[in-house]
Amino acid sequence: MDGAAFPARVRAAYLHAPAVEIVHRYNGEFVLSYTFLLRAGTITAELVHARNSVGNIVMAHENGHAYDFDPEKRCWKLDPLYWRTENEIGKRFPDIALRQVRTARRVGSVWQLPVVGFGQTDTMVIDAKTFLVKKFVAGDSPHDVQIYSTLTRAPTFPTARPLCRK
Repeated sequence: MDGAAFPARVRAAYLHAPAVEIVHRYNGEFVLSYTFLLRAGTITAELVHARNSVGNIVMAHENGHAYDFDPEKRCWKLDPLYWRTENEIGKRFPDIALRQVRTARRVGSVWQLPVVGFGQTDTMVIDAKTFLVKKFVAGDSPHDVQIYSTLTRAPTFPTARPLCRK
């Protein structure tokens, strides 16, 4: 299928989806997950769960701002440096992943769409019937995978309240 027409089919598949969850795994281990709320295929909010040496990290994005949850203080801090707020909120899903696309190739029940960016060629695996993204494989590494799930209901995100006092 033509490289230019294919992203339009993928975007159209998300016009009526209320939300998408992406779970990122490296070597089979959980790294982080993103949940995007969608309205007519456009990202309106994002919730991020991640693990690091300290523990779980939760970030919520609303009204163009990013907030980090401080588990010790049990409050939310404004994070003005989080780059994904500018890059994703208000964008069509999954445009952030559709940087520069090559020609899609049909392999059984899926399409494999090569996506070029950040110095490597990644592969987006897309269901041939629904055109919903199933997974995203980074570069040539089968160990760096993001699994996509289209949700039938939009989850309730935490409200970034109370805010931490300085």
